[in-house]
Amino acid sequence: MGGVSLLAFLIRAWALWRPDSDCRPLGQQSLTENLHIVSLPLLVLVLWVSGQMVIAEVLLALRVKVPFRISSLKKGDALRPGVYVIGEDVVAVDGKQGREWRQAWNYRYLSSLVFRHFLIFIERIWACTGLSIVAIIWGIVFGMENHEVGYAIG
Repeated sequence: MGGVSLLAFLIRAWALWRPDSDCRPLGQQSLTENLHIVSLPLLVLVLWVSGQMVIAEVLLALRVKVPFRISSLKKGDALRPGVYVIGEDVVAVDGKQGREWRQAWNYRYLSSLVFRHFLIFIERIWACTGLSIVAIIWGIVFGMENHEVGYAIG
């Protein structure tokens, strides 16, 4: 399913990109005027993940309960840092460690105050550095007069 979508994306991108393209928007002669925009997808992903971590931190500070099931956390459970959920899901699914890992991860979180503080610390570092990198690169990309250089940096 994803392969077909990727192929369709590549065909569409080539139709717009090729020098003799006649399907670009009216009044647009080259893609260089929009290069800074097309260089941003990775930054948007970093912004999305970092933003979710900031939101999780705020909700954690407000002692908000889980409003709906999030990974192994049931509705009404105490909220945990976003990196807890990321770590649990990535190792259990991508690392093929399964439910045994989820149980051990949960036990470690519940039994160790130091581990809980460590996860909060890691979340804050990831969120702050992610947002900082996005702000710096975004500023460079939109601040460059040479769109090709901005695109390369983005």
